[in-house]
Amino acid sequence: MAIAFYDFRSRHRSQTPLNLRERVVTIDQDNRMSPRAPYESVLVVERDVASDIQAFGYDPGDASAKPLTVWRLLRQDLYLNDRTTAFLIVHWKHTLKLISLVDVIP
Repeated sequence: MAIAFYDFRSRHRSQTPLNLRERVVTIDQDNRMSPRAPYESVLVVERDVASDIQAFGYDPGDASAKPLTVWRLLRQDLYLNDRTTAFLIVHWKHTLKLISLVDVIP
């Protein structure tokens, strides 16, 4: 498990975002794992900070998935308030031993 913290700073207090929306899709994964539907959630920005828990799990009932070798590559698009364009795109690789940040695209 990993925790991502987002710290917002605005020149004008009234422009501080109220929420941070995320949409996470699987880009690629171990072929022994079942596909996952996209995941969406809204994180509330409190005191100019939002945090997001990154966690990884697998279904032990999946074919012959060996727990130490399964992996998933994810794309996380982040949006401020109701905007339709992502301000940040993050790529994560999740395994049972490690969650690593692969790329951050502003």
